[in-house]
Amino acid sequence: MALNEAFRTTDELQLPVLANVVAGAAVVVGGIHGIAETSYNATTGRATVKVKPSSAWNMSVQAISSLTASPQTGSAVAIGDSLYASGSPEIISKDSGGTLIGYALETITSGTTQTIKVWLA
Repeated sequence: MALNEAFRTTDELQLPVLANVVAGAAVVVGGIHGIAETSYNATTGRATVKVKPSSAWNMSVQAISSLTASPQTGSAVAIGDSLYASGSPEIISKDSGGTLIGYALETITSGTTQTIKVWLA
């Protein structure tokens, strides 16, 4: 093992997160994205974040195409649709202005919010 190796393989990282992050929430820190395994720790300012790609999570997803449009435009979610996380706290939707977090494994009717399986990108 090289002396400068930090770790070989990992599927979770301790990352700095916002104080409103709770276990199960989508997390985006720069180009790193995943699902919080633990809630925000006030002592460290961090949470354990699962970053393993190709895992699926039950996540709340909004079936809209833009979080910033007023009024928001509904957009049905189909299996395989790209899903993005944006906002604070992170909201998962089809709004491509966010960070790609994964792909829908279930469908959602336009304009609704449902918990569906999301395959992490």
